[in-house]
Amino acid sequence: MYSEERLRGYPFFKETLVSVRPEALHDSLTGLLNRPAILAFIRELIHLKTPFRLAILDLDNFKNINDHYGHHSGDRVLAQLGADLMDYVGDAGLIGRFGGDEFLIVTLRDVDYPEAHRFYKELFDGGRVFRRTLCFQGESHFITATVGSAAYPADADSYEAVFALADKTLYRGKTKGRNCFILYVASKHESLHFPPVGDHGLYGTFRAMAEGFDSGGDTLDRLVRGFAPMCESLSLNRLFYLNAEGELLDVSNERSLGKTPPPRALTEHQAFALSDPKEFTEQQDEVFALLRAQELESVLMIRVGRAKEGFGCLLLCPEAHTRHVWIDRDYAAAFILSRMLAQHLRFSA
Repeated sequence: MYSEERLRGYPFFKETLVSVRPEALHDSLTGLLNRPAILAFIRELIHLKTPFRLAILDLDNFKNINDHYGHHSGDRVLAQLGADLMDYVGDAGLIGRFGGDEFLIVTLRDVDYPEAHRFYKELFDGGRVFRRTLCFQGESHFITATVGSAAYPADADSYEAVFALADKTLYRGKTKGRNCFILYVASKHESLHFPPVGDHGLYGTFRAMAEGFDSGGDTLDRLVRGFAPMCESLSLNRLFYLNAEGELLDVSNERSLGKTPPPRALTEHQAFALSDPKEFTEQQDEVFALLRAQELESVLMIRVGRAKEGFGCLLLCPEAHTRHVWIDRDYAAAFILSRMLAQHLRFSA
């Protein structure tokens, strides 16, 4: 737990502790700063124009610990990690529990990219905090996390903006498979796009997709109507379908792009996503060449089939020149649409 003496080393908390008891600033489980305290600290740093680096840290698959071992085990993991994080960060800054299994790390040292990269690389690779096993009463938990980070004022000059960039890089880390840290770099991440959450939520999107798909017509008609709600709520505007005969159909524009072999990326995987133009360009399959010719830079592919019977695959794309980062709701919607299509193809054959 942060001691009163430690907190008084920061002008903001020295002033705050004149009228506030120390325990009012702590998260009761981890001993770190609580959410109001760490957020107030960040706002004060920006008010004083003090450079700092913000990182949002999210534990990977923490829900599995609570579900399989109980919340008591989950609480022990959080408490241990809180102590380990506090020890690791030391006097470089402060840590707060943002909520659940999310933490905020504010460092006043190691702010610039080279120093910050070394700081977070050691956090992951040093075996002190992450990528290690915690054992409690015979239970073993391998602990990893995903971190997204941005610097004030180098990357953003306002409270809202620095949070948005840290959050953006956090999601980028999750789409890369978690268990990593991403430091914001404008040349790499400025154009990353995250779809806004639809006003009616994912359930409403699914329902509208099903209603559109089930309203009849041939395969192309059903795909057009089923995809429309995804365009509206997930900011996707291109849909392609590579059928079992190897014909690539541009569903959005109702035209064929010709015959092409299936992409190698789906040989062993049910789904495959590319969000980086470099990765996209490196794919040598003919299907990627056709998409790249239309200046598309991001694609999510979902194999369509039932059991061992394959019908082809769906390829979802945002608009051209958009580095769209694929996240869970995109995958969920794509799988729902592919299942509806597979069912239709099975019974219409």
